[in-house]
Amino acid sequence: MARLLGEGTGAEWAQVWVMASAGLTLAATWPADTGIPETDPVPGPDGRDATAPGRRALAVSLGGETLGILRLQERPDLPLSGVEERLFNALADRAGLMLRLLGVRADLVGRHDELVERAGELRASRERLIEAQDAERQRLERDLHDGAQQHLVALTVNLRLAQALSKDSPDRAGELLGRQADAAAVAIETLSSLSRGIYPRLLSEEGLVPALRAAVATSATPVTIRADAMTRLPAAVEAALYFCCMEAVQNATKHSGASAVGVDLSSDRGESRLVVTDDGVGFIQSPGAATGAGLVNMRDRLDAVGGTVTVISEAGAGTTVSALVHVQAA
Repeated sequence: MARLLGEGTGAEWAQVWVMASAGLTLAATWPADTGIPETDPVPGPDGRDATAPGRRALAVSLGGETLGILRLQERPDLPLSGVEERLFNALADRAGLMLRLLGVRADLVGRHDELVERAGELRASRERLIEAQDAERQRLERDLHDGAQQHLVALTVNLRLAQALSKDSPDRAGELLGRQADAAAVAIETLSSLSRGIYPRLLSEEGLVPALRAAVATSATPVTIRADAMTRLPAAVEAALYFCCMEAVQNATKHSGASAVGVDLSSDRGESRLVVTDDGVGFIQSPGAATGAGLVNMRDRLDAVGGTVTVISEAGAGTTVSALVHVQAA
């Protein structure tokens, strides 16, 4: 189409622009090696293009919808003749269906590329989750072995010893049994600490806001939580937002030098939003820089419940972490 337009009008060059979901896109240029800047055409009511002298542009429409633009550059001192004008207009009048097909094809190609990229991200996310689960199981095994198991083994041995002493030395057996109450309390506290590290009991019993208030109460950096009219959410969503918030707060406390951290929670019209803001030093991350493990963990957790997380930070201007999940209240 671009070649037909260029050859039929004797133009210096010709272009076909297509309207796709991403906006106006240059689809073809004739001749292909002209090196013309890809500036968007600006067609006027008289068919002139406001971007340069001697440049012409006509919108291509079908059913009242603008589908693209045909553009050409007249040769110096050689404007279009009446026949060439009619050819230009006729081609613009008849190109609607072709440009519609091109636009649909461009959208499909873009959607395909997006889905391929998303599939790759999901595979990587699932691999990271599996690795994290394996690491967590190994940590629990180690903590149980090094902590609670040692207390329970010692408790078992001492109880058997007390049983053996109960006939021959009741006083020693009673004294030994008395000490085992303290040993049992230590074992219970060890197991409680492990359970809090896995999943906060307050989160499942009372919800996201009370769990967060309790978790940040001992933070070295003051944390303010605002959650007006926040309702209960599905357990998986509350867990994702809880751990995302804690990761953001801990990052601000450890690395930003912030004097205060603000947490805003809201749920409205099926959208649940978490925003964590600090007034710390911020950072500037170059496009090729590696993504930190904390941000990767947050993204994985939000991905798992169909949500998204974004981080905005500037050196000297603090950091804002925003998480959004489309979900109905529980």
